[in-house]
Amino acid sequence: MPPSSERLFFPDHSACRTLTATLYDELSQQPIEGRERDFVAGEALWLPHDPADSVCFLRAGQVSVTREDSHGHEVILHVVGPDELFGELCFCSREGGRRNTTARSVGFARAVCLSYSGFLGALRAMPELLEAAVQSFCVRLSDLEERIDVLARQSAEDRIGHLLLHLAASKGEPASEDGAALVRASHDTLARMAAMSRSHVTVTMGRFRQRGLVDYARRTPLTVHLAALREYLADLPDRRRDGP
Repeated sequence: MPPSSERLFFPDHSACRTLTATLYDELSQQPIEGRERDFVAGEALWLPHDPADSVCFLRAGQVSVTREDSHGHEVILHVVGPDELFGELCFCSREGGRRNTTARSVGFARAVCLSYSGFLGALRAMPELLEAAVQSFCVRLSDLEERIDVLARQSAEDRIGHLLLHLAASKGEPASEDGAALVRASHDTLARMAAMSRSHVTVTMGRFRQRGLVDYARRTPLTVHLAALREYLADLPDRRRDGP
């Protein structure tokens, strides 16, 4: 593990992946029993009524963590990527507490889950691991605060635009051209993350594509032109006053 001074600054949320990989490496070297298994597409890792008694690390694939809103619509709280820690809210649960969320694999996924007591024992035994865990939880909290900011935005363009910027910063990949990022999220995924209808998202994304803010095609990642999208969103208040 790198010296402490090198682990205290994270310029963006992609550092969470490196950090949780380090967490897993530390745990894998300890005599802690974990349950590693494979999941097929759509298989549940846990359901709302399941006990919140374990912490998981994703080794491959993706997992979506969702909750139903008051209308029974599924809202994505978090999409977990490889080497990320998830299920950490078991630390907030009282004894006998339940998940109250659903975690499902997106395509094939492989995860290892450690019992709450086993993970807590490792944290107590290894101060450097405890420090890394606290930093990981802080990154996740910051990520959720940004999602709340996205959901607080009223117009569809403002909400979807800022969601795309958030996903590009936290999970995006560099595109072949400067000032662009690849985001692997379907319109359905964007709709469930933004608490909007699929049709509303598709109309909004069509407007963005016409204005050259995004590019996409079937079975390919979204290309988000970051500078152009930021400029467009910054001008939204004036555009609402002046008309389309």
